[in-house]
Amino acid sequence: MNTAQLGERIAELAARINIATHEMLTLVAEFDRREGWADAFDSCAEWLAWRTGRTVATCRENVRVAHALEDLPKTSAEMKAGGLSYAKARAITRVIGRARSGVRLAFPQGIAGSGATPRGRGQVMRKLTCPRTRTRPSDWGVATVTA
Repeated sequence: MNTAQLGERIAELAARINIATHEMLTLVAEFDRREGWADAFDSCAEWLAWRTGRTVATCRENVRVAHALEDLPKTSAEMKAGGLSYAKARAITRVIGRARSGVRLAFPQGIAGSGATPRGRGQVMRKLTCPRTRTRPSDWGVATVTA
């Protein structure tokens, strides 16, 4: 496998991880709605932490994002298609939760999820904090997400 093929394989795997994560979040939202955790746990996050070996704080965010994606069909569809990582979906749901109407977010293609949070740098942060920001295409590529 040459270097270009290796890079393609990595990108394909990342897309599959995004798709699988979306499927898991969809199931988590339904499990929480049915209160499948209620017999032995105080919350879906506690059950998820027990069942998956992750921290309760991480699982609390998983449950929050899972429910938020139900109200964001375009964001959900992009993640389901593999084009949006959990980190970016999480950042989008946090921003949308603060300002529900007319928010446009622009993320440079390929930036790390940490760059898509309010703690991120420069232009990404301006896009997150300025709902009326317009984006223009550039040679590094811009993905525009409209909620």
